[in-house]
Amino acid sequence: MAHLRMKILIYSVLVFLFSFPVQAEMFSETCGTNTCVTKMLFKKYGELPRGMGLSYNGAVIQLFTNEITAKWSVVQRQPSGKACITIFGDGWIVTTPIPAEALN
Repeated sequence: MAHLRMKILIYSVLVFLFSFPVQAEMFSETCGTNTCVTKMLFKKYGELPRGMGLSYNGAVIQLFTNEITAKWSVVQRQPSGKACITIFGDGWIVTTPIPAEALN
């Protein structure tokens, strides 16, 4: 049940995040290998990977958060091995997912 709740939360966040336009030039310095981007997010912001999903274009979308500072980032990883931070922010809050039964 907890696994389902986490999936619902992650999907909800990703739908919300990708509903806003993002200017690529703002993030031109935040690309590299997946390992480099992951290490940079941890070293600079204390962010850890919290969930991931596969987009329709074949990219892996990964959510990183720091539950203490409330910072968060979304990383898009391409099959080529390139990873880029696509959006980031402050104010991350872990919420209790709404049970699916309540949405029927």
